[in-house]
Amino acid sequence: MLTNLLIQIFFVMVDQPRISDSPRDIAKQYEFLIKGMDDQRQRLRTGMYRASGRFVSESLDVGRLDGPLTIFSAFDFDTNKFRFDRTEPIRQGRVSPPGLDKRSSWTMKMRGGRMIRLQDRHISNTDGSFQVRIGSLIPGVENDVKPLDVRGFGFFYWNDLSSFPATPYEKTLEYLEREKPEEVVEEGRGIWKVTKTFPEESRRTLRRVLWFDQNSGFSPIRMELRIRVSSMPADYWPEPNLESETTWVEIAGVWVPKTARVVDMGDAPSIQRYELSFDWEMVNGMIPPETFTLAGLKLTPGYQVVDDTLGREIIVGSIGSDHALVERTVPLPSSTPNRVWRGWTSFLPYVLAGLGVVAIGLVAWFRFRTARRRSSTV
Repeated sequence: MLTNLLIQIFFVMVDQPRISDSPRDIAKQYEFLIKGMDDQRQRLRTGMYRASGRFVSESLDVGRLDGPLTIFSAFDFDTNKFRFDRTEPIRQGRVSPPGLDKRSSWTMKMRGGRMIRLQDRHISNTDGSFQVRIGSLIPGVENDVKPLDVRGFGFFYWNDLSSFPATPYEKTLEYLEREKPEEVVEEGRGIWKVTKTFPEESRRTLRRVLWFDQNSGFSPIRMELRIRVSSMPADYWPEPNLESETTWVEIAGVWVPKTARVVDMGDAPSIQRYELSFDWEMVNGMIPPETFTLAGLKLTPGYQVVDDTLGREIIVGSIGSDHALVERTVPLPSSTPNRVWRGWTSFLPYVLAGLGVVAIGLVAWFRFRTARRRSSTV
């Protein structure tokens, strides 16, 4: 708290726009901003929240997809426990007659799942599956759940939200600390604008502008991403390809996201956006231990539970009426890393029997040929 207060005093002495000209001043002020931001992110050690909102995808070709988005997450960074549940709408194609409008070629479907990451194992389940796995992750579950580190909001690009894997906060911080922006401007009332232009790549130049609010723990409140292709004038920047806005609320002395909105306009006139509102149930408190357990997933009774922590898939039971495991042990055939070997060994008796028949046939044929040769010589 004292560190954050000193940083605010340093920047608020004059509440007027200030532009740093020298690279040294820019680097020092940028370092203050990033350290102030990270100080707040590091204070968040445990938390539990629910986020709800909408995912919207508008396209002239296939029409508008608009449906509810829900997230539940709990985390304890010190003990490496992480829980993330997510459900959102997707377009699911359907068979349609030739020549039919593409807007009628799909229906909306909800997709998602839930996963728990512990130090030594995962617990995961996807929507539409009647199986929950303990040990390794169900294949594809991360593509459905698309887990996010809440500390990264304000810095997420579109791919971080729409596909897996999202950039971990530690990696985001590493990128930010390495960057050398060309401009740091205080726009007044504690709002700082940081501009970074990245080197041209594939005939495209990218410019990112970040706004930090020192009154909200130096948290990122806005981001714009613009892309200039080589055919455009050097002093021209088109409309943003991506816009992000995040608001923050202070709970238990820690600034955490309150709302988030990310809009992708990279394929204009098609537009996609995520809109979320956060309801924090706990910040830096004791999370109920059940949250990170199989029973805590509150799955439907009767779901099959498979454990592969020993390198072999075993049905260890099913979900009971209290959402806990009802134990029974049944090995799953041909479903572990040694699947091919086990598949051959299961057919070994038949193979040996076949070889025996062939051997007997060869012996009989050899004796028959030998007898014919002897008779012909007589």
